[in-house]
Amino acid sequence: MTHLFGDDRYPRVAIGLHWLIAALILFNLGFGFFMEDFPKSVKMVILPLHFSAGFTVIVLSLLRIAWRLTHRPPLLLPAPRWQHVAAHIAHFLLYALMLIM
Repeated sequence: MTHLFGDDRYPRVAIGLHWLIAALILFNLGFGFFMEDFPKSVKMVILPLHFSAGFTVIVLSLLRIAWRLTHRPPLLLPAPRWQHVAAHIAHFLLYALMLIM
């Protein structure tokens, strides 16, 4: 299988943080879209979970950024410079959106 990052792989910590953050974001999006349709008694249980998951995403995202700043990512495969620049911009924007949301 050809990987975007060649033979190097991200460490397990980075992979774990990635998927945990992704799962929490999907959880929050799912409940966020449908929460208004739930009865008030269910909302009273889900709303604190929604807030807690959101706060956890912020904390885990900050941990992931700290990890990224102290650990080198795998090398990118050879590609035109514009693709590397676009990848870095997209990566930065995803982190910014996680913190802004």
